[in-house]
This record gives sequence, C-alpha cells and structure tokens, in this order.
Amino acid sequence: MKLLATAYFTLEPKRRREDFYDMEDELNDFVSSLSKFRFIVVRGLRRYGKTSLILTGLNAADVK
Repeated sequence: MKLLATAYFTLEPKRRREDFYDMEDELNDFVSSLSKFRFIVVRGLRRYGKTSLILTGLNAADVK
C-alpha cells in the first residue's frame, strides 16, 4: 500500500491573499499604511509570518 501525503503547509513565504491565513486585519492595516507612511516597521515573533505579510500586502497594493 502506498500512502500519499498532501502538503497543506509550506515553509515558503506566501505571496497571494488566497494563501495567507488568519491575518486579514494586519494585512489591511499594512496595505492602508503603504500610502500614508514612508517607513513601516513590521515586528513579531520568529516564524509568525512577517515576510508573508509584507509580500502579500505589496502584491495586494500592486507595488512593484
């Protein structure tokens, strides 16, 4: 018998809103802050999703 495992979680940072889970408020705050401030600090515990928040927010705001 051969078992197949489906990966629901990957270690790579997320870049699409569909892949980003349970941080909608933080994501909306980040996107709205992009047009208000020149410097934004994203702080959090290790492996919390800071890079995913930034990448997803920049994609949502269509920043290149």
